[in-house]
Amino acid sequence: MNKKIGPPQLFTKWFGWFCADEYYEELQGDLEEAFYDNVELYGLRKARQLYRLEVLKMLRPSVIKKLNGQNYNSNNIDMLSNYLKIAIRNMLGQKVYSFINVFGLAVGMTATILISLYVQDELSYDKYHEKSDRIYRVSREWLNQDGESSLHLGHVAAPFGPLLKNDFEGIVLNAVRMNSSGRPLVVHGDKRFEENNFFFADADLFDVFSWKMLKGNRKTALSEPNTIVLSASAAKRYFGDEDPMGQTVTYNDFGLSQELKVTGVMEDTPHNSHFKMDMVASFHMVEMFFGGRENLMKNWGGNNYSTFIVVPEGYNIADLEAQIPGFIDKHLGENMSGAMASTTNRLHFMPLTDIHLHSHLDSEIEANGDIAYVYTYTIIALFILIIACINFMNLSTARSVKRAREVGVRKVMGAYRSSLIRQFITESVLVAFISVLLSVLLVYFLLPGFNNFSGKELTLLGTDPMFLVGLLAAVVIVVGFVAGSYPAFYLSAYQPAVVLKGSNKANNQAFSLRSILVIFQFFISIWPSDRVVSF
Repeated sequence: MNKKIGPPQLFTKWFGWFCADEYYEELQGDLEEAFYDNVELYGLRKARQLYRLEVLKMLRPSVIKKLNGQNYNSNNIDMLSNYLKIAIRNMLGQKVYSFINVFGLAVGMTATILISLYVQDELSYDKYHEKSDRIYRVSREWLNQDGESSLHLGHVAAPFGPLLKNDFEGIVLNAVRMNSSGRPLVVHGDKRFEENNFFFADADLFDVFSWKMLKGNRKTALSEPNTIVLSASAAKRYFGDEDPMGQTVTYNDFGLSQELKVTGVMEDTPHNSHFKMDMVASFHMVEMFFGGRENLMKNWGGNNYSTFIVVPEGYNIADLEAQIPGFIDKHLGENMSGAMASTTNRLHFMPLTDIHLHSHLDSEIEANGDIAYVYTYTIIALFILIIACINFMNLSTARSVKRAREVGVRKVMGAYRSSLIRQFITESVLVAFISVLLSVLLVYFLLPGFNNFSGKELTLLGTDPMFLVGLLAAVVIVVGFVAGSYPAFYLSAYQPAVVLKGSNKANNQAFSLRSILVIFQFFISIWPSDRVVSF
């Protein structure tokens, strides 16, 4: 089986780490078998989501490895229960301190979650297509006499798509061309609208892209002349509650008026698409505009066609690019200076899922995002979380004198340092868990305003629910352990004799650390804003 369609390696390694040896081989075999069955049923993306969920379901006491020769028995549960009771008692006993800690972490987590949802959405563009990892956009670049790029378009001439499919049989499995029609006036009865997202496309459009067809046959919807497929919202706009199938709309543009028969209704293009489509008509109309298919196939100057190809799974696209100079020379011959066309013309193939964040050519279907912003926002989210953790650590060390006496007394009573560390970490994780619950509530109420500000259509679960679950779990664990690690190891190291004598040495050390943390906090709060402004 191709490694590229294997289960997620991180979850596979994690399962091998926590699963008991005597069960691992059998359970891992079952997980992989279910994964490849799901690939055939639902596609690779959905199969990987289900695999991650099944691994999480395996986190059961009967499956987890033994720890130090013992199972997770009632003693461990009683010990954890005791830690939680003490942690809750300490929180209730210090309500103001606990509120500041919880609310401070929650605010930082809320900002981090909102930014993470934004970043995750930006990274998800076009990945919902079943063949997204095999679809490439063709672009055309012109070189000057010095071999430098003079023009690079995200559109190519009409002949390239069919010729790539014909000349590279078995490599280019399919090719589809799309042509945007500006803003034509579309009429049905008394409904008249100028459409911004009107396209003409080859009949194989719905074989390359996997938008759901709500009505009609996806294989034949655009195979006949003068046919059109509407998005669900466009169908509602023109036909209301009527069935649009078989009815007509009139296309008006460039002095041309043509009736188009509705042969399909597709779902609205998801918001995380690098282009939006409300209407798509048969490509025959473009061919007729140029006087027939033969004339169009001779038109190498009209680079107005977004062209996408599909290659086999696991194929190295660089192998195809290496053959393109010969392909260009074969079909374009010599240029005006007598040199072969490949010296001044190039074709490039960009993965579909890279277009939104990495493509900024001289022509694009729509304006794209920028990976630089994604990196910047990710750094800002991490810094916000770090600042929240530092606040937590500062508050913990500020109470070091009081907790030091507690540590001293408990050590005198026979407590081990390891048990004290676990107690402090439990308190920290509990605070982080409560903060996460509060942050989820804050995100729920703030998300509509954030969407208005960012121009997004984000939801709390995002485009991948497992992403939010993993993010929240990671935040609880990381914040709980990172923010609680210093107080835990620092406070648990106090010597009972020194503390109970009233020495302030520990407090002076804590004050010195807090000063360092505050300075670092100030630095990271200034640095990202400075980078963003300069960017």
